[in-house]
Formats: sequence, C-alpha cells, structure tokens
Amino acid sequence: MKTKSLSSCIALSFFLLVFMGNVFSQTCMPCKMPFPWQYADAIIIDNSANPVTLTDYQVLLTYNTQAPIGAGKMNANGDDIRFTSNCSDTVYYWIESGINTPTTQIWVRVPLINANSIDTLLLYYGNPNATAFSNGDSTFMFFDDFSLPNLNLSKWQVQGNPTYSINSGILTFSGNSNWEYIRSTKVFNQKVVVEENHANGGVSTGLVLGYIGTHQRYSFRANGLNLSTTYDNDIIGGNAFFSTGYPAVPASNNQNLFYKYKVVSSINSNTITVDSYCNVTTSNCDNAVTALSTYTGSSFYVGFTSYNPSYTGYLDWIRVRKFSAIEPAATQGSTFLALPVVNLGNDTTVCGELLLDAGPGFTTYTWSPSGNNQVLIVNATGTYSVVVTENTGCKGTDTINIIVNPLPNAGIIAPSSYCTTSPSDTLGAITPGGTWSGTGIIDNINGVFDPATAGLGTHTIYYSVTDINNCSNTDSVEIDVIICTGITENNMGRLLSVYPNPSNGIINISFTENINNTILIQLFDVTGKEVYNKSVLKNTKILELDFSQIQKGLYSLRITTAEFSKTEKINLK
Repeated sequence: MKTKSLSSCIALSFFLLVFMGNVFSQTCMPCKMPFPWQYADAIIIDNSANPVTLTDYQVLLTYNTQAPIGAGKMNANGDDIRFTSNCSDTVYYWIESGINTPTTQIWVRVPLINANSIDTLLLYYGNPNATAFSNGDSTFMFFDDFSLPNLNLSKWQVQGNPTYSINSGILTFSGNSNWEYIRSTKVFNQKVVVEENHANGGVSTGLVLGYIGTHQRYSFRANGLNLSTTYDNDIIGGNAFFSTGYPAVPASNNQNLFYKYKVVSSINSNTITVDSYCNVTTSNCDNAVTALSTYTGSSFYVGFTSYNPSYTGYLDWIRVRKFSAIEPAATQGSTFLALPVVNLGNDTTVCGELLLDAGPGFTTYTWSPSGNNQVLIVNATGTYSVVVTENTGCKGTDTINIIVNPLPNAGIIAPSSYCTTSPSDTLGAITPGGTWSGTGIIDNINGVFDPATAGLGTHTIYYSVTDINNCSNTDSVEIDVIICTGITENNMGRLLSVYPNPSNGIINISFTENINNTILIQLFDVTGKEVYNKSVLKNTKILELDFSQIQKGLYSLRITTAEFSKTEKINLK
C-alpha cells in the first residue's frame, strides 16, 4: 500500500536523523504537499512491540502547536492542520484540547499501522485560508461533543420522558423518577474503549451499557464518593444494584467537577464484559475483569442516565474507539523542508501556442521533453513537465497536458493595386467565413473593395477568421489605388497582374508593357524561407512560371527588375 512505501521512506530518514548525533536537521519532503500548504512534520507511529496490524486505529498524539503558531507558520486556531500518509490521502483527526500549547492533544485515525513496525504520517500546515478539518465523527467509531443546539437524534434514542437540553456544548440530563436514559443508535460487538467526560449534580447519574433492542442495561452511577453498578430492564420505577463496590473509582458529586472516564468493554460469550474502568482525571482504575452477567445479548450500546430531577447529569462528550492490548505511540518527529511549489496550471486547450512559466527564483529548471529556462513555449499537443531545484537542494515538479489547436490560415488573395477608375472587386481569403475591415471595404462579410471609396494612396486591408475550435487569426495586405494615366517607370511595377490565384501550380505574370531586362523571380513560404529563385531574360508582356513541384500552401511571390520590385501573395492548391 502507499502508506507503507511512504512510511518506510520517512522512517528511514527519521532514524538517520536520530541516530546520527540525535539532532533533527531538516531534510526535503519525501513527496509533494497539496498546494498551498507550506510546512510538514513527521509523526512517528511506533507499533514495534505489537504483533497485530491495526487499521483505522485511533492514536493519541501530543503535539507542540505553540512553536509553529508563535512563529507565524500555523493558524492560531490550528484550522490548517492536516494529516496524510502519502501527501494526497485524507487522514481524519480530532483536536481534543490544548491548541497553541506545547501539549496539544490530537486523536488521529491512522489508516494502517503495520505489526511490529514503525510507520510514519505527515502533519502539514501553513495555509492561512484553510478551514477547520478536526472532526470527531470521522475519527472515532462513535462520537458526540454536543456542539449542535439540539440532541442529535441520528446518534441517540431517547428512552422514557427525561428532561434534557444542550448549553455551551454540555448535555444537561435529568430523569423522571424512572431511570430514563439515552442510548446510541450505533452498537458494538467487539472490544472497544468507551471514554466520556461528565459531572454529577448529585448521585444516580452516569454511563450506560446495554443490549441492542432492549432496556436491559447497566448503569455506572454515582453512589456516594465512588461509582456503583446497577441493572434494569425497563424505564418504570427503580432498579437494582449489581454491585455497590464496582467499579471502585471516584465519582463526581459536583456539577462543576468533570471527571474523564475510560472503560474497556466487549461482548464475551454474549455477556457484556468490562476489562477495566478508570477515572482518568484522578488516575484511579479498577482493573478487575467483570462480566455483567444479569442479561445476555449479541451487541451493546452506550448511553447516559439519570434517576430523577434531583440528580442531574452533565455530559461534556463521549466517544468510542478501537481497542488494542498494546497501544501504538505517536510522537512528533523532524520538520521537513517543503518542496518548491511550481504550478503550471490546469490541463488546457489553446490556440497556436502557450507560454508556460515555472516561476522565478529557482536555481535550475529541467523541462520535459526539453528545455532548461524558466519559461517554455509550447506549440504542439502533448504532456509537459518541469522539475525545479531550490538552493536547499529540494526539488519540486508539476505536469500539464496541453492540446494545441492550429490557428486558421487567414491569408488574403488580392491584387496589389487598382486604378481609381477600377470597379469594386471581391477579395479572396484562404479560409472563408471571416470578416474584412479597412479603408475601401464596402462589404465586410464578402470582402468587397471599392477603389473609389478608398481613394488615392496605400490602404491596409485586414481579414480575421475564427474556426470551429474557436481559434482566431488575422492577416493584412496593402493595396495601392493609383491614377492610371501618364504611366512612368516608377509605377510600372504596380501595373502587373498575377493569375490564376489560387493556382494548381502554373502562374502567369502579365505586364502592361514589355519588359526588356532581367526579371528575378523569388518565392517565399509563410516562415520567410526562400523556396524558389530564378532569373529570366525576356522581351515579353507575359511570363509563365511552373510551381507544380512546390508544396501546396500560401507563398509570397517577389518580382524584381531594374526598374521596380513587387510582391504578391499566391495560393498553390
């Protein structure tokens, strides 16, 4: 299991720290903490003396919360405390007492504690925005600290007609001269530890253990200075003593004096058996194994009772947890250095390319598939990851999956010049369905250009298109509008045409006058790379070019003579 592999890793590091000089030096976290927690301590679970493997076992940890709270690393209320066995799973816990003290009492429900082994959890903290996660219901087999304003009837069944209320987290409970009681809806058929904290406003109140589905029960009630045990099978009138001398532990007779009790109980041969009954507050235990043999049954509930209104009980909390003959010990280990936090973001789909930024301040960056800078430009679909290193030597990593959709081809097919007297003309686009703009565009859907509307001069025309992936691209061309009378050498280059465009490979260049000198023909792809270069010496008005061996696509055709140079965009299909 994951718990074992992480435990082995941290436990080895812990022992190296302890036995090599008995000094806790800081080491890097063995795994990545959930963002944005910043700190982590090793919590050592010592089960080396126990031959039994334990699952979902409640372990008591005494932990110094005062130090990290005082250093500003932990929230003052401890709400950012989290436990994990592998940096990602959820380990439940309940803070019993002592937050912001050196002896904070925390119960942790450990998922797996291996037999005869030392396992390790991580306690991480340092998230100012974290909300409380301490939860007794998730930690124990049964739990109630009476934090709700009313009795939780999903946990308790009320027997008889008692008077009860909850104030400031204390259940106040009085019977009606019939030993009324409440009992848990959850029942138990294994050996468990029942712990509760209560005060007595007189005698005749206390803990109840009873058999499922019946009123057959035992009450551990205050009787003078000590507890006694009674039995009862109804909620009518009085009951009888099972033993006036058991358990021999002090009882509270003061409603302001709360005693914490710990009872180890089980079903043995269909009989409730108490292995030990302890007053934890006064450190008194009755360890005589006692079978409560008046009644029998297959499982038992826990509860709380009072005889009548003169004897009010005050129950602070009650819990039931698993039992082990040899209790594992939990201790606070070393503080780990948090791994560097690098966050590339969530998996995403982009158009064209994406700039990934691993963040500043690291000593090294190692990208996969390649790269060693803080940033990486991604222009292809794939999985990308980065490992960063801090000056402490600790490494952090993150991975992102990216789908890159290509930008649509927004290439424009248009003449480079028009006469002022030319009629309006429809421009072409490699990818249809876009919108046109610019001076002289009189139809922005169909791309109609009107030289008269544009007027004399050079005009920039734009075409924008969005594809089915919602990716957009824009291209532009310059179109000259000229007066076509009194032609001179300076504007000869403007009076040529290139056709057909688009073309299957054969391109014609038509000039208004014969060209009597060398013509340089160059072809450039969309990246600017020259893919064709040829010089032609002809006395002609029409020049035919064969580009059928060139890969299909959008190109720039440059025509250069001694008198002029002109570039046209062509589309080879």
